[in-house]
Amino acid sequence: MGKGSKGNRGGRPAGKNGKKNKMPLRAVLAGAVILLAVLGIFAVRASRPRYEWYVEAGLEPAWRRVINSAGPPGSFKKEPVVLAAGEKAPENPGGFVITTRREETEAPLIIYPRLSFTLEYEGAHVLALDPWMIFRQHTFPSLSRRRIESTAGGTGILALPGSDPATVRAWTARIVQEGPGIFPPDQAAWDAAAASLFEDNRFRKGSNTFTWQDMWYFLFDNEPAWVYAPLSRVRELPNYRSSILAADPFPEPGSVNTIGFQARILWALPAGNAKNQAKLTRALEWLKSAETQTIIADTLRWLPANPEGQPYDPAAMSARLAWLTASYVWEDGKPEERF
Repeated sequence: MGKGSKGNRGGRPAGKNGKKNKMPLRAVLAGAVILLAVLGIFAVRASRPRYEWYVEAGLEPAWRRVINSAGPPGSFKKEPVVLAAGEKAPENPGGFVITTRREETEAPLIIYPRLSFTLEYEGAHVLALDPWMIFRQHTFPSLSRRRIESTAGGTGILALPGSDPATVRAWTARIVQEGPGIFPPDQAAWDAAAASLFEDNRFRKGSNTFTWQDMWYFLFDNEPAWVYAPLSRVRELPNYRSSILAADPFPEPGSVNTIGFQARILWALPAGNAKNQAKLTRALEWLKSAETQTIIADTLRWLPANPEGQPYDPAAMSARLAWLTASYVWEDGKPEERF
C-alpha cells in the first residue's frame, strides 16, 4: 500500500461495495428484544396467582367476603376451591386448607390444651373460634355451679333449645364432665347423660322442644335467665339486644380456678408438598395478623384467635378474656354445618 493510501485504519472491515457491515449490531438488538420478551413472559407467569384457598364446603361465601375485604397476597387466587367432606387438597400447586374439620373422629370431642397460648396444633393454625359461653343480662347474677347441679331446680330460668342437637351435645358434655378437661371415655356414659337430660327439674319444663327463639324470650324477660350458647348465636341478635348481655365461662366442677370451654374452631392447614409449603410464609403471616383475623371473625360472627384482634361488643370482649386465659378448649366430635 502506497504512502498516499489511508487504508482502513482502526475502522470496521469494509463490506460489499466498500460499505461497513452492520449485521452484528442488528443481531445484538434482535437478541436483546427476544431476551426482554422471554423475561417478560417469565415475569407475567411469576406474577400470576398460583396458590389456592381450599375451603370447606359451605364456607366459601364467607371466605370470598374475607378475600375481598382483607386483601390477601397476590400469589393466591381469589376464587376458593371447595373441598367436600373427607376430600384432601392436591400436592400441587399448594396453598391453605380453610376448615373447621381439622380431623375426622369418632370420639365425642377433641381436647386442645393451652391452645390460646400456642395458637396452633400439629401444624394447623387457629384463625377464629366460636366459643360456647353462659349468656345473661349484665344486671343479673352469674350462673353458679350449684344451680347447674341442682336437679330440683332453683331461682332463675335455666333453659336449653332441646330441638337443637348441637346444644344437647354441648350440655351433655358439661353434665358428664368429671373435672377440668376430664371427660369419660365410655360412650355409654354420654348416652345415659343425654337420655336423662330432661328428666329432672334442672331445666325449664318444655326444654326438650324449645327453639333458639324461645331462648331469647327467656333471656330478655324480667326474671334472671341463663342461656348456654355459641357466641355466633348472640352476634346474630340486634345490637340493642346483644349490648345488654354479659358472657361468662361455664362454671367448672369442683373448686378449681380453671377455665375451659367448647368452641368451633376455624383452622388454616398448609397444603401441598414441602417445596410449595416453603413458599407460603407471607400468606401465613397475613392469616395470623390481628387485622385479618378480625375481618374473619366479623364475617363469621365469631371471635379472632389473635390476642390483638378486636372484639365486636361487650359479650365478645368477655369471651375474648375467657379465650386468653383458657387452660383447654375442646371441639364437638360432630361439628355443626352452620356458618
